[in-house]
Amino acid sequence: MFKKYLSITIMLVMAFSFSNLNASAFEAIPTTSTVLVNGENVAFDAYFINDNNYFKLRDLAYILNGTEKQFSIVWDGEANAISLTSGQLYIASGDEMKSKGDGVKTPIPTDSKILLDGAKVEFTAYNIENNNYFKLRDIGKVLNFSVEWDEDRDTIVIDTRKGYISEDAKDTEITGNQKEQEEPETPESETTPEQPLKVPVSQATTLSAGLAHTVGLRSSGAVVAVGHNRFGQCDVSGWRKIVAVAADSRYTVGLRSDGTVVITDSHSPSGRDVSDWKDIVAISASLGRIAGLRADGTVVATEGDIAVAAWHDVSDWEDIVAISVGGMHTVGLRSDGTIVATENSFGRDVLDWQDIVAISAGLSHTVGLRSDGTVVATGVGNNFDSGQCDVQNWRDIIAVSAGVSHTVGLRSDGTVVAVGNNTYGQCDVSDWQDIVAVSAGGSHTVGLRSDGKVVAVGDNEMHQCNVSEWRSIKLP
Repeated sequence: MFKKYLSITIMLVMAFSFSNLNASAFEAIPTTSTVLVNGENVAFDAYFINDNNYFKLRDLAYILNGTEKQFSIVWDGEANAISLTSGQLYIASGDEMKSKGDGVKTPIPTDSKILLDGAKVEFTAYNIENNNYFKLRDIGKVLNFSVEWDEDRDTIVIDTRKGYISEDAKDTEITGNQKEQEEPETPESETTPEQPLKVPVSQATTLSAGLAHTVGLRSSGAVVAVGHNRFGQCDVSGWRKIVAVAADSRYTVGLRSDGTVVITDSHSPSGRDVSDWKDIVAISASLGRIAGLRADGTVVATEGDIAVAAWHDVSDWEDIVAISVGGMHTVGLRSDGTIVATENSFGRDVLDWQDIVAISAGLSHTVGLRSDGTVVATGVGNNFDSGQCDVQNWRDIIAVSAGVSHTVGLRSDGTVVAVGNNTYGQCDVSDWQDIVAVSAGGSHTVGLRSDGKVVAVGDNEMHQCNVSEWRSIKLP
């Protein structure tokens, strides 16, 4: 009998030992490599497990908000699954991006059910101290964003502007924690521009030229700015989760992913909120006046430097799909392709325009883009005429931008045209190529290339054209 119990005891001990061995076959080592998301350094709570990096889904969703690959996360009780929806804004819970602490952990395999747009997808996942961590490459594959390893910089590179490239048998991810296998180096090349568009694209909400400064929105939701900074208009280093920008004469304005609006404040790099604005989907600014387009098609605005109420009264506007604030007037584009404008001599002449798909207001002129790619312009007074309305011969245009006294148009083939005041060379854009967005400022012009880099011409007295080092500016 003793031998029988002894045998059972030995078997149980062996079984327990093998079970423990299997459960702790892998270690979870805190990832020490740098992580770049669209060029921005982001500190993730991530682990290196069995030659791969594992991230929290909610952390990734939080950081990717406002990018091409944003996705929402909800719990589907009926399906007993985590449900992801591609393209939707992620609503933060407040638990994102929290520190994991130090030390090696013991990961436990988990088979959480995941749905993407209603279809089941497979992720390799582990539970570590009551948090689920998912294989980064699995996430990149199903959401189609690029995941690469830069060994020279010990850096994981996530790029939402590029699709996922399968490594097949070499799909194992290499990091600074363990470098037994090296991924093939991807040769550097510029992003191939898309085929020319035959329909208008959105206005340049990711790149904006002000009176004497320039603002760019990075794909990560961060913002960069150069130029005149007397009023703190370039103090945007603390901005995050931005989806659109507008450069004013004294401010920089940012639209957050939650529909609120922030403007620069010389006393805070995080800026300050614009009143109690909510549900804003587009912004525009000029001479201290800021306008916001609500999701319901109505418009709100602040007072500007020129305190003539009738010039900027938008309180009764409805069914608006785009707005533009000029120096002395404000214009809105209705959903039916007609224009509404504030009551002054610079706005009245646009009321008979039809079939308009984009608008831009300069200091004293207004430009409209028709659906057929032609352009109309009006509103210049005798003291302001520099030829900025001479756009009647433009064809195949997909975006327009009105500066103080010049006008810029983007053609569908990625080239650019400009008319008007050229005192500082702000219209010298004939050699630009592969451009996807343009913005005309006070006396300078900026263009966003298809590779996320920026070009500029014109007045650079305030260093507003020093944008050649910018990278990863969000494409419209």
